[in-house]
Amino acid sequence: MNLNPTRLIERIGLIVILLAIIAAVILKLEVLWQAREIGVADLLLLFMYLELVGMVHIYWHEGRLSVLLPLYIAIIGISRHLLAETQEVEESHLITGAVAIVLLSISILMLSYGQRKFPFTRPTAQDDSTKHD
Repeated sequence: MNLNPTRLIERIGLIVILLAIIAAVILKLEVLWQAREIGVADLLLLFMYLELVGMVHIYWHEGRLSVLLPLYIAIIGISRHLLAETQEVEESHLITGAVAIVLLSISILMLSYGQRKFPFTRPTAQDDSTKHD
């Protein structure tokens, strides 16, 4: 396997990120084990970790990131925040969080539609040569 220096740095960075995610999961599971209680907010946090592992996996194998995955993670994060602090949060904060989730969801719909309607294709060497003629 021949890696250029940039790709090698990316791989090292991905390994560091993956190790940090694994450490965070282990620490959270330890807290949950000691508390003997698991709530919806805890499950959403674990789901966020799973999405992050998915992002690392995609970037490792394809060398690119989907724009949609961070949007999904943002929705989960806002939902988790709202669920974890519902007793202590003002009504306006809940409405703001709900509006943010709706806007992110609309963004996901628009991006998904755009990806299907106008798929991205990488330019080939032949495409590059025709531009310079």
